[in-house]
Amino acid sequence: MKLTKEDKELIRKAEKLWEKEYVSKKHSVSAIIVTSKGNIFEGMSMEDIQTGICAERTAFFKMMPKEREIKTIVAVYKDKVIPPCGICREIMYNMSEKNLENTEVIVSKEHKVKLKELFPFPWKKAFH
Repeated sequence: MKLTKEDKELIRKAEKLWEKEYVSKKHSVSAIIVTSKGNIFEGMSMEDIQTGICAERTAFFKMMPKEREIKTIVAVYKDKVIPPCGICREIMYNMSEKNLENTEVIVSKEHKVKLKELFPFPWKKAFH
């Protein structure tokens, strides 16, 4: 899918967050989530702790337990949009199975996809 004007603004917002809040230049990532209710949650990766926590999970922690459905998510490293890692994809699916069909993941400065396209074989369906 092509990006909307709102998607491009979300990328700019994530880039500004990265510039303002980065922890280290080697691997800092910023993430922004827009929930299905229209609320916005920001996150930065936390590399200073021994195991590290990615930006998306930082934003998830701020979002839950109040909300679980994600409309749009974007992550930025420097001036590049990056897709969420496998763990974050799994977390979004576990937060709400509706995210599989409804969440738009911005994967580049030109495209976005539904979470189900990044997570084509959800394991939970094997138990139904």
